[in-house]
Amino acid sequence: MFGAMQSQPCGQRATARRVGFRIANVAVVIALAATGACAQGSDDAPNVVPELDAQPEVPTIEIGADDATPDGDASVDDTAPGGDATGDTTTDTAVIDSGSADTTAADTTAADTAKADTYVADTYVADTYVADTYVADTTAVDTGADTGAPWRHTITIDGTNDFTAASEKFTTTTSSFEAYVTWDASALYVGYVGSDVASSSATKWLFVYLDANPGTGVGATSSEQYAGQKVTFPSGFGADAYYAWRTDGLYPQAKKYASGVWSDVTAPGVTVNRSGSYVELRIPFAMLGVTVANVGVVSYFINEASSGQWTFAGLYSGSFTDGESLATAPKAVGSYLRVDLSSPAAPNATANKAP
Repeated sequence: MFGAMQSQPCGQRATARRVGFRIANVAVVIALAATGACAQGSDDAPNVVPELDAQPEVPTIEIGADDATPDGDASVDDTAPGGDATGDTTTDTAVIDSGSADTTAADTTAADTAKADTYVADTYVADTYVADTYVADTTAVDTGADTGAPWRHTITIDGTNDFTAASEKFTTTTSSFEAYVTWDASALYVGYVGSDVASSSATKWLFVYLDANPGTGVGATSSEQYAGQKVTFPSGFGADAYYAWRTDGLYPQAKKYASGVWSDVTAPGVTVNRSGSYVELRIPFAMLGVTVANVGVVSYFINEASSGQWTFAGLYSGSFTDGESLATAPKAVGSYLRVDLSSPAAPNATANKAP
């Protein structure tokens, strides 16, 4: 067992003591001599050695608004040359060096040894770009409204082609055929040039279908079947009547459509004249039985011969592909001519092609 040690006041001389204990039945005496010094940091120590900071004081530089970034504008005035897309409309009102004064509390440690704010005051030049002087656009706005007298051209049905090619000539689905169309206030005029016109065949027919209210789709959506052949009409076109001319000049047909039935029209007032490979027709609008402001037109030829059924020479090239057009698989006509009796536009103007 250890002998008890008495605590001595620091500063008093300590006397040597013997401390005895036994280890494995062997007596051991250890002489302890007390020194005159006390353990540093004891409660009784009057002579405390001054503590040193783990790190010396490092002067701190304030990071208030003035020291962090230069005062003044955040960016250069006007980054694009004058004649801006929107034009300068206000004077540059940016205040030079408008940064707030340093409001950070004074250092409580070492004095601030950083140099005073040496950023140069904002010297950006005031905006001198010339105000936008572009002249306002005074060009009249295109309202799409047609101006001028409505289109009118009366054709004398005498077998002489007096259509105006530049404004009344049309291409067809057959490259060797040409179509002509015009009108006046009371009638539609249709002409064709092609080799089959002069054939005087009993199997070849020219059909001209009319729509009294184009764009509505009201009326027949397909042609009347002839010798097993028929076509379907373009979107917006509903046939109300048609006239068919056979190249031998016999058995002309004029019919109207009502309630799903095609019926003959008596005294339609249609006149026709052929000269060689040219034929021309006058079809009065009165045949439709109603007063019209607009008329839709679809025209084409057929050959009804049993050994060579064929549909061809349709108005507007690309409207369909020439060939057999059986009632069981009819060709779809892609375009029609829209006659606007109030418009000054020429018949073959793009605006008259529908849909």
